[in-house]
Amino acid sequence: MPTYVVVTRREAQAGSKTAEENVREVPGVRIVSGSNPQLITVEASEEAAAEIERRFGNLLLIEPEIRAGS
Repeated sequence: MPTYVVVTRREAQAGSKTAEENVREVPGVRIVSGSNPQLITVEASEEAAAEIERRFGNLLLIEPEIRAGS
């Protein structure tokens, strides 16, 4: 399953929900790491990633994770 980085947009950081709380609402997403609740790494199908973008695009940025050596 592809890995993505999800971060709360700067203008939305004052909101009440964290990136982790928003992402947990989307089925098929597994949180891989996230010591900072505004910046997390998730595993998600392409469909689930698109759903995150559709639901929370005004609050969150979601990008494929770039790994060293890839």
